[in-house]
Amino acid sequence: MAADMNNMNAHASGGGYNSSRSSSGSFQRSSFMIDAMSGLAGGVSNVIVGMPFDVVKTRAQVTPNASFPAVLSHILQREGPRGLWRGVAGPIVAYPLDVCINMSVYAEMRRRMDGTDNKPFVVNACAGAVSGTMITAVTTPAELVKTTLQTRKLQNGNKDVGPFNTLRAIVNAEGPLGLYRGFAAMLLREVPGNALFFVSYEELKSLVRQMTNSEETGVVVGGGCAGAVYWTAVMPVDAIKTRIQAARCAGTSTTMGIFQAAQNVYREGGLRAFFKGWVPAVARAFPANAALFTVVESTRDALCSFNQ
Repeated sequence: MAADMNNMNAHASGGGYNSSRSSSGSFQRSSFMIDAMSGLAGGVSNVIVGMPFDVVKTRAQVTPNASFPAVLSHILQREGPRGLWRGVAGPIVAYPLDVCINMSVYAEMRRRMDGTDNKPFVVNACAGAVSGTMITAVTTPAELVKTTLQTRKLQNGNKDVGPFNTLRAIVNAEGPLGLYRGFAAMLLREVPGNALFFVSYEELKSLVRQMTNSEETGVVVGGGCAGAVYWTAVMPVDAIKTRIQAARCAGTSTTMGIFQAAQNVYREGGLRAFFKGWVPAVARAFPANAALFTVVESTRDALCSFNQ
């Protein structure tokens, strides 16, 4: 790819944006918009590919003693294939915005850190952590609606409630701030997780590219593996986050804190319970993030060519 993530990864890859070009305000604005639009396209592809796995992962996390095959079989028998896409409306609206912010803030931080004495690893990690902080504000309400929709079926049988009704019900019951239930857990997931995600992607993409002499293979393998690394690292925090956000759906009248949620998870199955849902999460992570970065890179190629 002629205009790939190297354009976004100036200092770490030793290429892309240089200080003389970055000094142009119009060029910076153009670059930021390209990153943002590429992120939007990549976010849509990620949701489409990964949603069925995410539904199974969430159900497994709130169902005691349930395995991945058992949860999948239960969904297909009770709800049909459509059940694997439950809650997709929220993510298909919010997640592309999430990726848009993530990619554009990450790229902008990389450009701002270009020319510093920091090592590429440090630059990638810092830029990823900053973008992870930014996206939490967008991700938390979307995750709450998605988790509520995906777990409510367990309590309400065949009663089907859409995302907008769910959103309205949360605001009516808890006020606008209720949409940020689980925000602290989300922050604990996204900041270190996002830093690790981008570091893994950059390092693995570079390694695979050198081994195969193929930019496309590096993007696919690097993106897929980075997603698997991310979910393996954040799975315990994600289990806590899911428990907090699903608490009201399960009939709990009070807001559950991080430590209480962690204790509840541990009581159900010890340390292994924190990794419940890991199989569908990682099974989702590779194809979903391979698609994400492939579309991001391809869209950036096209937009950069059009912008020249």
